[in-house]
Amino acid sequence: MPAVLELGGKNPLLVLDDADIDAAVQGATFGGFVNQGHVCMSTDKIIVDESIAEEFVGKLVARVESLPCGDPRKEDVVLGSVIGTSTVEHVRKLVDDAVAKGRPC
Repeated sequence: MPAVLELGGKNPLLVLDDADIDAAVQGATFGGFVNQGHVCMSTDKIIVDESIAEEFVGKLVARVESLPCGDPRKEDVVLGSVIGTSTVEHVRKLVDDAVAKGRPC
């Protein structure tokens, strides 16, 4: 039965046990990094069925590590720099909080 969910703008990506994992990784990467993540439809969290979580995370990490970094004005660059110290501090706090809660760095 089809379902429509309004989830308050936190834009989760649900990856169920019968998902095409490569397509889900592509969707997660696009949703999280398109336009440096500054879009209203940015994927803010990913919920993955436990039975496929290890494979999904491994493929997602490999994909994200391969994204080209540098000057965002260049056509092939996906990840650019931030423009201010306050953004750097905010991101650092988010990463530190995730690591403190057991997330790998």
